[in-house]
Amino acid sequence: MTRYLIFAARRRAFFPLFLLCCMALAPLSLSAEEKNPGDSPGDILSRVDGALHYPDGQLDGRMIRFNPGGRNTVFDVRLAAGLDKMLYKFSSERGDELLLLINLKEEDIWAYNPVIKKLYNKRGIGRFDPVLRSGFSFIDLINSGFKKNYYAKITGNALIDGADCIKLELKPEFKDSVYGLLTLYARRQDYALLKVDFHDTSGALYKTMSISRTLDKNDKILSIKYRMFDDKNETIAILEFFSIDVGKKFNKRIFRHENMEGAL
Repeated sequence: MTRYLIFAARRRAFFPLFLLCCMALAPLSLSAEEKNPGDSPGDILSRVDGALHYPDGQLDGRMIRFNPGGRNTVFDVRLAAGLDKMLYKFSSERGDELLLLINLKEEDIWAYNPVIKKLYNKRGIGRFDPVLRSGFSFIDLINSGFKKNYYAKITGNALIDGADCIKLELKPEFKDSVYGLLTLYARRQDYALLKVDFHDTSGALYKTMSISRTLDKNDKILSIKYRMFDDKNETIAILEFFSIDVGKKFNKRIFRHENMEGAL
């Protein structure tokens, strides 16, 4: 009996000590999690934006628009990047042409049609208009800004083309958004973006963009091939860059919207 009472007393003394140890270890566990931001939505979006943001220089490629009925249109694409601005030039053998100037800091978008000599400032809902009747919207070609413009949360994991990916849901933090929800799939290995599902404000999925090629350039992952499936307009478009001339300099005048005519 005496031995049992001693054992019980020791148990009663040990239990509070055990609780104190757990409470002491809990902050250590949280601080260790905080020191590993690689799993946080903000860090993942920063890495995604980095892969979508091209270095200063010139990129050359092509956009193919697969139209309903089988009539396809091919556009040569040239992109000049510098001074936190991007200037696209799209031109086709049919005579279609468009220049697109994007100020990345202010996310200001200007479009110039040389055929009719008309300049447009794409604001508000106008940023979601399709570029040359493709599934790519003007705002899609900003190629960054997820962390700045969207609230994100991690919702799970997924396999995309055999790659282990982190799945995130993004909701816009700005007004006049046609996108009610974006679902992003970032490759766990390096956080390169592999797929985006675009939902309208009612939550319905209406277009999907996949990124099938990335390039390791100067220890930086760059996304260079995009496929856009637009169910709403029944179009498929592929935008791919074949060459990158990093560091090429341009006259800074071409990055002003009033000087877009004749640029590139």
